Amino acid sequence: MVNPVSTKSPGLSMLGCSRLFVCTGEKDELVPAEVGTKFVKVVKKSGWKGEVEFIEVAGEGHVFQCENPQAEKSKDLIKRMASFIQRK
Repeated sequence: MVNPVSTKSPGLSMLGCSRLFVCTGEKDELVPAEVGTKFVKVVKKSGWKGEVEFIEVAGEGHVFQCENPQAEKSKDLIKRMASFIQRK
């Protein structure tokens, strides 16, 4: 419902959160990494005053952390997500 890259998207300057976490896999076939980069740029240009954390994980594909949660890159990303959520 909120896709700032879409021409039909509502303005995000009043987005109801103060932080946004965006992660992509470098080899994601469904959502290419450049889409994540563009998404973050558009959010920042929207006038929204929140914090954006963007991570692109090298060599990984779509939802790699769910497919193999025991891999080191998956563990690292999951820890970073948890840390982001726990921050105040």
